[in-house]
Amino acid sequence: MGLFSFLFSGKKSIWDEIDNGINQIKHGIYMRLSTVYLEKYGKDVSGLLAASVTNELFSLPPTNDENRSYLKSNKRLVEDEVMVLRNNEDILTAATHAMRIKMTIIFRNQKSGTYDKNLSKPYLKMVERGLAQKAIKDLGSKEFLVMAEKFYKLSIQPRKSGK
Repeated sequence: MGLFSFLFSGKKSIWDEIDNGINQIKHGIYMRLSTVYLEKYGKDVSGLLAASVTNELFSLPPTNDENRSYLKSNKRLVEDEVMVLRNNEDILTAATHAMRIKMTIIFRNQKSGTYDKNLSKPYLKMVERGLAQKAIKDLGSKEFLVMAEKFYKLSIQPRKSGK
């Protein structure tokens, strides 16, 4: 169950679609990075490194013991590869849109008088690292979903570069 599915259980509609769009972007980034890392580091490392870099970009913890162990042993490499993403406008634009729409929807659906102090931390971490695309127009939900699907579909096509 995705974040929005959990937050808005019973409200099956745009929230589920946006959650799916965010996942399409994360999976698309993983696919693009794993292709690059396969050539650069080999098959034994490419998947774990791509997952770790994608999770780090979105400020997400590793999802299993293997990924936790890999990140613990390779924290510097993961951080270095995250910083290499500064040169990848496609990935950063998609990640920025995903972070912004996630933040906006959670903010808009908070109850009056409440505040989630962690709401913007992942996005602010991207900004501090110079990874957030500042000059992009925020997308509406339908525009975001179209962009996310296009990004994902381009990511699963065979390619030679991480772009």
